[in-house]
Amino acid sequence: MLSYHYVRENVAAGCIRFAFIRGEYNPADTLSKHWAYQAVWPLIQPILFWKGDTSNIAKLKEEKGKKEKDKDDD
Repeated sequence: MLSYHYVRENVAAGCIRFAFIRGEYNPADTLSKHWAYQAVWPLIQPILFWKGDTSNIAKLKEEKGKKEKDKDDD
């Protein structure tokens, strides 16, 4: 019951806002409903295939590997 009052007070203060999100735009619905592949793929694709710069990640892995190798040599 305490959590109910916390949420109610924050909604009244304007800290939290609830909004309706249609299922075809809500990625969480893909986990709870049976959808056709064509309807789900646009929601899942950005989550599965992050379109960011990964060159920095490869460089960090390479540096980490060198440090581990140097520790093994000591």
